[in-house]
Amino acid sequence: MQQIKQQVKSFFSSTIRYFLQGMLLIAPVFVTLYSVYYIFNMWEVTFDQFIPCFTIIVFSITLICLVIRQKLRLNQPIQWRKHRKMTIQILSISLLYLIFQFPLTLSYFLNLS
Repeated sequence: MQQIKQQVKSFFSSTIRYFLQGMLLIAPVFVTLYSVYYIFNMWEVTFDQFIPCFTIIVFSITLICLVIRQKLRLNQPIQWRKHRKMTIQILSISLLYLIFQFPLTLSYFLNLS
């Protein structure tokens, strides 16, 4: 009976020792993999979410301002009837993209900060 207790105690102590040794070896690997995943996720969110949203906003506004500036530079009156189609197309495409993309971008931003 004493010998069985000793074997059980030896088995559990060796199992716990091997488990802890394995954790000491595997833990740095998991920490490194998680760090790489976090960095990749930040890279992806930045270049696939933030930058496209803001470039669409900036370049849409820039294009409309360039048309207005060109008209003013040539001393021509701005006839919005001629530019209405372009303005509607730019704004509708930009807004359509932003309506579907901005909530996801905002949730990523709030999650990362």
